[in-house]
Amino acid sequence: MTMLIGALKQLLHRWASVSPSRKLLLQSALAQKKRLFGILLLGTLGAALEGATFALLAIALELLATNGSLQADRLAPFGLAWIANWSSGRQFIVLVSSAVLCQVAKSIFQVLNTQISTLLSAQAAQDVQQKALGIILDMNFARASRYKVGELTNFVVVPAESVSQVLIHGLNFVTNLLTIFAYVLVLCSISLPLFIAALFLFGAVVWLQKIVGRKIGSLSYNLGMQQADLSRKVVEGIGGLRLVHAFHRRDLVKDQVAILQNRFIQTMRQLNLRLAVLGPLSESLLLIGLGGFLLVGFFLFKSDRSALLPDLLTFIAVLNRLSQRISQLGIGWSSLKAYANRVSVLNEILGTKTEDMLRVGGMDISEFRSVVRFENVSLRYPGRDEDALREINLELETGKSLALVGPSGSGKSSLADLLLGLYEPTSGRITVDGNDIRELSVSSWRQLLGVVSQDTLLFNASVKQNLLFAKPDATDSQLLEAIKSADALEFVLKLPHGLDTLVGERGFMLSGGQRQRLAIARALLRNPAILILDEATSALDTNAEQAVQSTIDSLPAGGTKLTIAHRLSTVRRADVIFVLDKGSIIESGTHDQLLELGKLYSELWSRQTGNYSGGLSGKEIKDLAQFPVVK
Repeated sequence: MTMLIGALKQLLHRWASVSPSRKLLLQSALAQKKRLFGILLLGTLGAALEGATFALLAIALELLATNGSLQADRLAPFGLAWIANWSSGRQFIVLVSSAVLCQVAKSIFQVLNTQISTLLSAQAAQDVQQKALGIILDMNFARASRYKVGELTNFVVVPAESVSQVLIHGLNFVTNLLTIFAYVLVLCSISLPLFIAALFLFGAVVWLQKIVGRKIGSLSYNLGMQQADLSRKVVEGIGGLRLVHAFHRRDLVKDQVAILQNRFIQTMRQLNLRLAVLGPLSESLLLIGLGGFLLVGFFLFKSDRSALLPDLLTFIAVLNRLSQRISQLGIGWSSLKAYANRVSVLNEILGTKTEDMLRVGGMDISEFRSVVRFENVSLRYPGRDEDALREINLELETGKSLALVGPSGSGKSSLADLLLGLYEPTSGRITVDGNDIRELSVSSWRQLLGVVSQDTLLFNASVKQNLLFAKPDATDSQLLEAIKSADALEFVLKLPHGLDTLVGERGFMLSGGQRQRLAIARALLRNPAILILDEATSALDTNAEQAVQSTIDSLPAGGTKLTIAHRLSTVRRADVIFVLDKGSIIESGTHDQLLELGKLYSELWSRQTGNYSGGLSGKEIKDLAQFPVVK
């Protein structure tokens, strides 16, 4: 048993060395050593009992044919030497009864084996899924953002489903091998020449299975990739449901999904056809060969015709069971390869480099005391030819309100992403109270930040659960204070179940203004040292924008605020406004100072207020700014 386990381990490690996904699968399985040992033990005992069953039946049939009592040496291997002096009839009854008991015991072991195998495979699948999800969550944002949502979902869902099948088929493969070994011993004990004749037949079966199954591996891989494409397209269609309805493109989405479905079905048909051919092909060859075995057996046993019928019957019966096992072995191996290829999609993320993972360690920071400085900071996204930000220099002092404005694509959100640590500067550095942000603990730094973005994401959970996402240990009083500060208390109290009301997928059961207020409350619940408002009102209608902006303007004083906005009316009260264009800061100052300059900011302001003439001076624009803003 020890030698078997050692050989099996060596074989598995060699198999796992091919790819990281196989190595992960093996590690997850070996983590359950007791269950693996139990499966091997039960499989070995089951195979031994299966072989003993047919050996006992062969002796019983021989006893029936010769009508003579068996000697003790013939019965000793089965522990039945004590019936040597019994009559042939009583010996026959004991032999048949023993064979039946062996078969019953084997069936019990087989049931136990199946149960343990199912538990092991389910636990391993859960382990692989958790590790895949952990890798994705531990990726830094720069690496994770290269993938679409459907691709990341595919990394977690598809391999986990396949891991269970890989282990079930793999363990069944080992059990079948053990049983086949038992059958071979029984067949050799009956007639070695007849068994050699059988090898030629099985060699032909294996050869044909290899020809038929040659393309199974590539088809299985293609099937996994096509399933990923299909999942991604479905996720995109559902995730963009609002856009699909807005542009009335439901038919286009359906057609795109249908094309991918048809491609998936065609590959599935090709794969299933090859899998389906293996079984019938093996069975047909074996049935054709049975006639040949009868003829060979007739000549082999012609010197002792009394043994011809019992030995040949037993040989054919065992051979039939052996053929079934070999057929299962071939199909199982093909299925194992198919599911293993689906697991191989994990190789994409298992090979993630250390620099692509979220930075760990660093100096803990518990407060923001003085100033955040951007010192000659540039940023170029991976795969881009141009910098998103160039030589940025600015300061964000504690207790101050700083705003970033500029045309679309000017780099405003990129600057906020750098502050959050989602990306690291390509050159230059960002310091917090004199400490390089790259030397700070990511978790402790982000604990000091609160973010409200344009695309407000709420989970399909209750209002309370969505708010506690920011601070799971928040008290009820802290929760209430954050809701009040975000001016959300009135509408929350009117919800059907108050704080326990489910908000629906992405918060679709709430209005845009309500979602945005909850996002503000969620950010405030952390009591952030720096509040980042990234286009927090740009997706709202005029009324909702004014209400939410009023909420933002009335937020508790003393906090540090970074506001990113297209609508300049939302940043008029900022202490400093930085104007970005093509990744560079081209102006900075207060609202009045920037209007006085008469450059890009004043141009943007005049356009948004409806007073753009293309030739107004800075003073004229400033004078016009005294009039109400036209929405």
